[in-house]
Amino acid sequence: MGLNLHRIVSGAIGAVNPHIPGTVRVSTGYGIGADGTQQPTYADPVDVTIQRQELTQRDLRQMADVNLQGVWTAAYVSGNYYGQVRDDGRGGDLFEFQGETWLLAKVLESWNGEWCKVALCQQLST
Repeated sequence: MGLNLHRIVSGAIGAVNPHIPGTVRVSTGYGIGADGTQQPTYADPVDVTIQRQELTQRDLRQMADVNLQGVWTAAYVSGNYYGQVRDDGRGGDLFEFQGETWLLAKVLESWNGEWCKVALCQQLST
């Protein structure tokens, strides 16, 4: 593997913009509800550490094809997570932090499965 710059600078960034503890529920696909509609299914929550940041202009250009409206944020997180993958029948993974739920709508960057930068769309509380 190559040099993981994110791991090297993560501590320094965290001193200015603290890391946030949270969980992620990885999408496992869909089941069919009693009413015949598709219902997303998820694996059990896993603890993650999130580095939340604002979306950049470059991020916004990458998201031009995302058909969602709402409150958006970017996050760096260790591991490899996914937005919607139609070929696999999966929806977006769900991140939960600071009492809010966020849908992973688009992967903006990834690095050899060690970390990724994702665009998250805030979900309504139920």
